[in-house]
Amino acid sequence: MTLAELAAVDWTCLIRGIAGAGALAEASPGPTQAMIDRMLARAARDGAQTLAWAGVPLDLARVTIGAGRRGRARFADRAALVTAPAEVPVALAPVQRAFAGDGDRAAALVAMFLETGRRTEELADQLALAGQADRALAPAADALARALPRARLRPFRPRVRSVADFDRMRATGYVDGEPGRVVQVARAGLAWHGNVLRKADVIVSESSP
Repeated sequence: MTLAELAAVDWTCLIRGIAGAGALAEASPGPTQAMIDRMLARAARDGAQTLAWAGVPLDLARVTIGAGRRGRARFADRAALVTAPAEVPVALAPVQRAFAGDGDRAAALVAMFLETGRRTEELADQLALAGQADRALAPAADALARALPRARLRPFRPRVRSVADFDRMRATGYVDGEPGRVVQVARAGLAWHGNVLRKADVIVSESSP
């Protein structure tokens, strides 16, 4: 499969996970749930729009099939996934503009999926915080977190004692030692098929002056 084909398949998996989180969040009606639902619906609809724009419309059956399908179907209706227009969503327009001269939309699709993966991780963090304040939202937060690896968005954890590659890592602290080596991974990054979406936070050793 090409990267563009993988992006289309994985984006569908991600939308399914978003729909599952939205369905579980229904258990906690109120202002917080309404805000979370809007955020999830926007993320899912942006994906459906982009897939339609790229010529690979979302297969809604793959989103709703299986256990919990009724809840995901209700979410799909709220997010109006079926009627998503074939156009680049506003949130991803800056990414698409970098490929404006390309006749083939494959590269733009991959780039927009990578950006969506990064944004979805941030959304998962926000939902996890909401779940700490309202335990009824915790299952939705867990569902969205599980959707990331299912869409092949994997944690990127550098090896301890490896050379610090600052294209893929960010130093958040330094200790004495052999210069330029990873001593500790403070927070794993996020990667998709070798593409780093978010750098890993690491503690790096350096020689004393």
